[in-house]
Amino acid sequence: MLRISHWIWWVVSGIFVIISLIIFNSAWFWPGKALSVSEMAYRKEFFNFFDSVTNLLLTLILIIFLISLLYWLNKLERKKLFTTLIIGCSLLLQLYLAFNFKGSQGIDDFDVRQQAAFLAAGSHQWSTYFYFGPNSGAAIFFALVYQFSRIIGLGYNTVITNLAVMILLDLAVWSGWLILKRHEKANAQESYLLLCTIFIPLYLTSLFTYTDPLALSFLMFGFSCLDAIWNKKQPVTKAWQKYLLLIGTGVFLALAVYLKTNTAIAVIAVLIFIFFNRKSLKKNFLLLAAFLMVFAITTQATSVFQKNVYHFKVVKNESFPYSYWIAMGLNPKSEGSSVGAWPDIAKYHTYQGRSKHTQKLIKQRLKQMGFSGLLDLYRKKINSQWTLGTVGTEMRNYGLTAEVPQSYSNFFGNQRAPLQEIQQIVYLTVWLLALTEGIFCFRRTQKQIGQIQYLLMLYIIGVFLFHTLMWEVMPRYAFITVIPLIMLAAQGVTDINDWLDVHRLNNRGYKLFGLVNLLLLAGIIWGSFNNLHYTKTIVRANEPVISQQFFRQEALQLQPKQQISEEFFLPRAASLIQTSVLPYPQKGLTLKIANRTRQVKIKNYQNGTQPIKQLPTGNYQLTLKNESQVPIKINYFEVEPLDILQQPISGFTKRYLSFALMNPVKNAIYPSISYWLIFLIALAMGGLNAVYLFNKIKTV
Repeated sequence: MLRISHWIWWVVSGIFVIISLIIFNSAWFWPGKALSVSEMAYRKEFFNFFDSVTNLLLTLILIIFLISLLYWLNKLERKKLFTTLIIGCSLLLQLYLAFNFKGSQGIDDFDVRQQAAFLAAGSHQWSTYFYFGPNSGAAIFFALVYQFSRIIGLGYNTVITNLAVMILLDLAVWSGWLILKRHEKANAQESYLLLCTIFIPLYLTSLFTYTDPLALSFLMFGFSCLDAIWNKKQPVTKAWQKYLLLIGTGVFLALAVYLKTNTAIAVIAVLIFIFFNRKSLKKNFLLLAAFLMVFAITTQATSVFQKNVYHFKVVKNESFPYSYWIAMGLNPKSEGSSVGAWPDIAKYHTYQGRSKHTQKLIKQRLKQMGFSGLLDLYRKKINSQWTLGTVGTEMRNYGLTAEVPQSYSNFFGNQRAPLQEIQQIVYLTVWLLALTEGIFCFRRTQKQIGQIQYLLMLYIIGVFLFHTLMWEVMPRYAFITVIPLIMLAAQGVTDINDWLDVHRLNNRGYKLFGLVNLLLLAGIIWGSFNNLHYTKTIVRANEPVISQQFFRQEALQLQPKQQISEEFFLPRAASLIQTSVLPYPQKGLTLKIANRTRQVKIKNYQNGTQPIKQLPTGNYQLTLKNESQVPIKINYFEVEPLDILQQPISGFTKRYLSFALMNPVKNAIYPSISYWLIFLIALAMGGLNAVYLFNKIKTV
């Protein structure tokens, strides 16, 4: 059994090394190149990386900096100070984001937010969006958050939902830190915290009510409980403690799967990890049986809870078979993404019809592609999902918000390129270090039975293969691997440092490293001029000042000469209006925006974006009037009074018009200050690396 275990973990680490090498290579040379047509159109405007040589140089500088950091943190007082500073910076960043970014994306995100608000208000009628079960767990989680917010008198408060997710993610990061601490990877803990803090998408994702950060958090809780059972350096000796931790593992992983079904991959990884980490088959089966029993009970309990408490049930005829997502993932025209899938499946109105159609599509596509075509599709799918350091945040923006913060453009607008470039460097660094850790694990398999690295690698391999071989791909689907990946990267830094210490490089070796560092610095200076054109390339966009535009709407009838109105507050001046108030083109609608001093009036108004006379800050009323002789249909959406919305339509308490007020903006892809700051930080890190290497030369 022991020999089989050695072989299994040797294969796992070998596969992980190959996968890491493929992903790093693709992310280095062609980040996001294979994204679908619609996403590429978006990317060309907002997504611009430095050239691949500059990106590699910046990545290597950051890796050497992380290694040199271990040298500077060789005293306990320094470690404590550094840890305090990192945690402080992380908390300040989170608080800034939580209190300043209050909005919602128009699809999926607002579906969850809308349903959560209704559930919190006591209404158990579910939107058709949830008929086939996606995100129902997230809706219930946020309903509980909204209920808490209402109990303390803050209503449907977005700051509370932001903080709730960030607290969960902080606990998830802490769970990873505990695992490293148990393995006495003291130096890895500091690298891990630093990488988690500078990996900004980890917290940007918290600003949207979606499943990914919730599922990742509970998954990490489960991994931490499991690691406590197997840890040999700080062993749990009492049987009741082991089984209590095993119960925790089962409960947390069941909750992760409840929130996001794809995390069932983690359950499979845990089963394999348990089975191949004990010498005694009897103990293996007892632990597996106990884990599966707890997992099954928790899964059933969540199902009963949402059915009996929140009256949720899947409507079979409205649901989608798993073959729908497999067919989507095997579509070469969309590179395995969801683009174009809905118009095709919408023609079939029964579950059986959708199932039969998608199964037929799978067979047709496999036959048409052949083996070489399938490999080409897999290559593109890997590129689409795994090569972007933004892990899904590149497509995020606000469709609904009562006020867009001044820094919006730096995170979600047309000046996001500098932040995305930084995240790409961090992402490349993490994958290269994880690759290094995989190589170390591959070499010492026989000494590391039961080590958490193999579970983390197995889980990442599972997610990679699941999406690559059969399922739909999107950059955000990589998010649920972020913390395990950073944990491996942090251990990779430590192992490189330990290898250097063990092999005791001589004076000449460190001088060679110093020369490499100087060449990297020279290369970065070259890169700063080679990419300077980004500071002169202008991009244009319409940036919202306020926005409440939702995809799923209902219609009311406006009789001749009848009007409806909605009051709103404009926090900054705006000169564009965009609406979707008409379900289809109709004549005779007059739109008016007015207050005591200003008025904008557009006769025979149609949907779309139109310039208007600039409106200054203030309170206004938007009025729609039917000036024709026939009824006109007007779109609206219904939701509880969330703080990201304006006032409801006059005479109603939960109905809102879909409109936005915006400004046209044009900026350089990289503002000069942000551009040069990236290179100055890199040069500063290179300078610290030089000091580290100089000190090493003196002490050898």
